[in-house]
Amino acid sequence: MIHAIPVGAVLPGEKAGADLWGPGGGLLGQRYLITHTSLKTWVMTKLAAGGNWAIPGPPMGIDRVTHHAVGLSAVASDAERLYVLIIRAKETVLQIGLNPRPKFEKVEQRLLVFEIAGGRLEQSLPAKTERLGSLLSDHVEDQGVLFVTKTGVRIGTEAKPHATFTRMDEKLEASAK
Repeated sequence: MIHAIPVGAVLPGEKAGADLWGPGGGLLGQRYLITHTSLKTWVMTKLAAGGNWAIPGPPMGIDRVTHHAVGLSAVASDAERLYVLIIRAKETVLQIGLNPRPKFEKVEQRLLVFEIAGGRLEQSLPAKTERLGSLLSDHVEDQGVLFVTKTGVRIGTEAKPHATFTRMDEKLEASAK
């Protein structure tokens, strides 16, 4: 059994699902936890989670903070597998002035492939797509950004695919655009 569980409080004036990645339309965002529950043992296992945190820099007068963020962009499944598209970012900001916020201009996108029956991670693939903004602007609310096809998995719409993975001997491999 697979669950997408919202975690954390929504602050006053904040829209549920809002996060650093932009409008929540169809994106799970940072405030979700995806779990697998075994129907035999009822043990719940964390598969993927969004969140953000910061780590202060070293002592001795060096004022910097390293910010980390993970967003769950999309989830799709077929009869045997769960596909989770995550976005990770890390940026170090010098603490000059009043709390400068990270811009997270460099992001890493990964496609995680889990076995539905046991919740085991089968693959973690780099999803080299165009800039995140391009992927989000192509996103149509009713269509989503992650699709399971007859031959594999596609990120982006059929008209504008950002990345395609083809199934080869039970594994996914990145396809040429």
